[in-house]
Amino acid sequence: MHPSAAKPGVRRTILANASWMLLFQLSGVATPLLIYPYLIRTLGDESFGNVAFVYSTAIAFSMIVEYGFNFTAVRELARVRDDATRTNRIFYLTQHSKFLILGPALLAYLLACGLRGDLGIGFALAGAPLLVANALLPLWFHQARERLALPVTILIGGRLAALACLLLLVRNADDGALAISILTFGTMIPAWLLHHRASRAVGARQSRPTWHQLRSNLAAGRYLFVSNLCGTVLVHGPVILLGYLVSSAQLAPFAAIDKLCYMLRFSYLPLNKALFPYFSRRFGESPHHALKRLGQISAVVAAGLAAIGLLVHFNGETVLRIYLGRAEPQSLAVLSILILVPAVTFLRSAATTLGLIPLNEDRAQMRLQLVACAVFLVAFVPAVANWQSTGAAAAILLAEIAVTGVATVILYGVAQRRCR
Repeated sequence: MHPSAAKPGVRRTILANASWMLLFQLSGVATPLLIYPYLIRTLGDESFGNVAFVYSTAIAFSMIVEYGFNFTAVRELARVRDDATRTNRIFYLTQHSKFLILGPALLAYLLACGLRGDLGIGFALAGAPLLVANALLPLWFHQARERLALPVTILIGGRLAALACLLLLVRNADDGALAISILTFGTMIPAWLLHHRASRAVGARQSRPTWHQLRSNLAAGRYLFVSNLCGTVLVHGPVILLGYLVSSAQLAPFAAIDKLCYMLRFSYLPLNKALFPYFSRRFGESPHHALKRLGQISAVVAAGLAAIGLLVHFNGETVLRIYLGRAEPQSLAVLSILILVPAVTFLRSAATTLGLIPLNEDRAQMRLQLVACAVFLVAFVPAVANWQSTGAAAAILLAEIAVTGVATVILYGVAQRRCR
């Protein structure tokens, strides 16, 4: 059958999954937009700064547990999902590999929290379940099968339950550790439910993964692991690194604004997740057509994100008064810079996660992320030393612009070679 013959069915599947992922992402946007203003007013800057640091650190180390399976496992399973035996093997091998990484990641997370001397042990322990949740969560499995309705419903339910508990239980500055616990268990419980459901779907484990298989699985994803690690530094590094350089009270406004822009920056993730299996197939069938389609999608989404960014940019004072309850000059400067990042980040993400990775160019993806991470780290420390949080925002934007240009050039060159 010619690839175009399946277009109506493919489009319906993509639209359905993109819609569910969009709903999930919107819940991820709406929840912090409700939670952060409440927490910063209820906990105060000092306690909220500690919450933001610990929660960002927990998310960062939970992304290490992902390792790259959110791409490699999806890519592999999307190609063999009608084969029950191979599906069973991929599922259990991936989940066992994630738990193998979990132990070192937990130790590294606790050490990172311990290096910040003013944090109590309760804060650090409260964030640890988030790493376990990410090891359990098999969203990659449902994504590869392109059946996202039930998983997204369960995850949104967890977020709404966490939001309700925060509003009911967090009442003063002493409730910082409680706030982190609620946020982490809002992910932990849905993750366990989805893991249990996925295990039932694939059936009992047919054979225990051997140490050799686990090593091979980890080796296959090593380039994407480095890419994920660098991506984690770019996304969560600013709050974590700034947390070591300034006080919690100074960190709080930057963390809240960064989270606001982070939500906008990743508002396109539903589209990426829904399109990834499609481009994994299409780049193998027709690289030229896939590259053209990717360019069209990228232009439309990036233009939309840029328009939203400019709207927020020109109404920054109003946005901050609603969001934080105040509009300080430095906070306005941070917002004006960070709000420009989402459109640039999408172009980089489209070139890499929807281009280079479906083309099996994992090494090129890794090198790009290393370049971005290096540019960010080189610019970050002197920028913070001179301009504090405003400098941190400028370093983020500089790194994104640099790596987006390089990623676009590399993707075009690789796709052109495949077309010959």
